[in-house]
Formats: sequence, structure tokens, C-alpha cells
Amino acid sequence: MSGKGAQISWVCAYFILLGCCHLPIGLHGQGHYWWADNVEWDGVTHWSEYIVYGPNFLGPNAMPVPSFSTGKIEKNHAFTAGIQGHFNKGDQTQNLRIEGTYVMLKDKVSFDFDWVPLEFFQVSHEMKTRRRTFHTFYDASKATGDFYVNTNIQVLRRKGFALAARLGYKFPISNMQGAARFTDSPGYYANVSSFVNLQPSNETNGFGLVGMLGFYAWQTNLDEQFQNDALLAGIGLRHEGIHWDFEGHLRGYWGYLNIGDQPVVAEIQMDYKMKKIGVSLALTRGLQDFPFTSLMLSATHFMAPRQ
Repeated sequence: MSGKGAQISWVCAYFILLGCCHLPIGLHGQGHYWWADNVEWDGVTHWSEYIVYGPNFLGPNAMPVPSFSTGKIEKNHAFTAGIQGHFNKGDQTQNLRIEGTYVMLKDKVSFDFDWVPLEFFQVSHEMKTRRRTFHTFYDASKATGDFYVNTNIQVLRRKGFALAARLGYKFPISNMQGAARFTDSPGYYANVSSFVNLQPSNETNGFGLVGMLGFYAWQTNLDEQFQNDALLAGIGLRHEGIHWDFEGHLRGYWGYLNIGDQPVVAEIQMDYKMKKIGVSLALTRGLQDFPFTSLMLSATHFMAPRQ
């Protein structure tokens, strides 16, 4: 090969190699320099401290508003499995959800859990930038959530009125914190809930007001503020029948750090139940600091506790 031909070959090889080196960056748009520029990194602070611990800056299952309690302790053990979809312009999420209830004392004390064992998600570059996703998590697409456990106590139950207390704890077993999917940090909440039947003379059906009031606290990733505290509240209407239950309510919590930590949601739920099985459909719409519309379909198996 002539000297001129060899020079041309080397030039071609150089540009091909240069293009290959830049191809991943051009396709994915991520890297350490992208992340450092996005969060204005000081060169010292760990990446986890740049994640914002507020539901407006995280995935839909990271810091959900605790479920609405209705003033009554369940009569039966139960196991629920469901599929859930969360829809947002920049975040499409689907997940499995399992729930369980164990009745320790019928009509008096029960325990329950709630867990998202597997979550799939697709997030836009703009949303990853807003949430300060760490670059090594940029292409992540699945995650596992934290584990919630509740203790429920029936405080009062009379004809036409019920009052219950709940104490809940969030066990941090999640992953994908760097993808802003979960926080992997503990939290706890406590509340009282009530049901006021507006048809107390009807023994087979009930229609009335439901409400809950309490607090929610969780660990943050801020050196100057280790914990965020929030008021937890909800109000709604509920119809209870032999086979069909319907409920519509508003619920939310209001943190005081003002970092997207004041989510409010509206939810409608329909339940069909028989002796041993039940089916539920729930639609949830975020009104504040929860930028998602969510749909959940689930099936429940009921088991009578031993006498």
C-alpha cells in the first residue's frame, strides 16, 4: 500500500473510532458530566443527597399517601394480588402489588401489609433530569418497593358508628434510589378513622361518611433536617352492601419542607365480594404533588379466622 493510501486508511479509522466512542452518549444522553452539570455537583457530596424526597420528584410508589382506613376492623384474614398502572406524560409505570390481612382478634385487632415486589417503568429524559437521576441508573427499567406493615385496633363500634386506630411502619427494603424510584428510608404514621352510617336502621346496607386524621413522618436525606413531618387526613363517602361496596374520597398528607411533599389524591373504588373471593377496581387521580393517574385491578381471597 502506498504511503498516501495508508494515511487515508488511518484517517478513516480515526473517525470511525471517534464515532464509536461518542455513539452511546449520543443515544442515551447520560454520563457523569451530564449528571454533575444537572445537579451542579460540588465534587464532594454523594449522589443520594441530590435526590428530592418528595412524591412530586419520585416514582408513583415511592411515597404514596397511606391507604384510606374506614373505621372498621376486617372480619376475615385476606390475601390480595393486583396489577396497577400509573400514567404520566414522562413516566409510564406498571407494577404488581400484594396485600395481606391477619385478624388477631375478630372485630378488635388486625395486622396488614402492603408491598410492591416488582415495578416496571419507562421515564423520559426530561423527567430523569428533573428528578436528578444518577447517571449509572439512567437506563434502569425495573425496581422493588418498600414494605409497609399496619396494626389496626377497633376503638369503638356501635350501631351507626365505628372508630378505629392504625399505626403503620415503612420498612426500607427498596432499590433504585438512584433512579428516583424509591427512597429506601424508614417512615411511620398513625391515624384514627371513622365511619358514620347515615342509614343506621338498615341492617344489610350502609351509606355514610368516612374520615381519617393523623400524622406521617419519614426520614429524609438532608443533613440539616433528618425527618419530615406531615399532617395526614382524608374524607369521603362510602356505601356498603351485601355484595357491592362503593367509595369515593379525598386523602393526602402535608409535609412542612415544601419540596413537593404535600400530595393530595382523589380516589373512587368499587368492590364486589362473595364469601371467599372478591374483586376490586380503583381509580386514583393526583390533585397536588402526585402527577399521576392510577388504575388498579385486584382479586382477594378471604379466609375465616379460627374461633
